[in-house]
Amino acid sequence: MSEADTCRQYVLPKLQSAGWEREPHSIAEQRTFTDGRIILTDLSMQDIHQL
Repeated sequence: MSEADTCRQYVLPKLQSAGWEREPHSIAEQRTFTDGRIILTDLSMQDIHQL
């Protein structure tokens, strides 16, 4: 069983039953939030394109 399968079988039903599928919330299996790698430095996050 993959991570995606586990999410679909166990996590998504819990989110849906808690109302996270109705506005203003949304559920997406994969969502991009950066166009580059993220590097952890000194407990902060920096986008590698900004270095």
